[in-house]
Amino acid sequence: MGSEMCIRDSYMAFVEGMDEFSRPQLMNTVRQGGADDFSREEGLRSFGLLLRTGKLQKLDGGRFKASEQIGFQPDERAAG
Repeated sequence: MGSEMCIRDSYMAFVEGMDEFSRPQLMNTVRQGGADDFSREEGLRSFGLLLRTGKLQKLDGGRFKASEQIGFQPDERAAG
């Protein structure tokens, strides 16, 4: 689940061009992405792990963004 969430986080940031997003937006993207074994508890656990490892950066107002430590970073964004 953690790697699935990391992939979706990167997708939202680098493909869809979302500089910031909320936790529910990320959770919904994971759920819609076909994660068959998605559970709220596992999703929250994975989200917390991404925060603790520095792959997500917390912003004001309950918003987050992908940090420079995220595993997937294309040279240029596809969205624009």
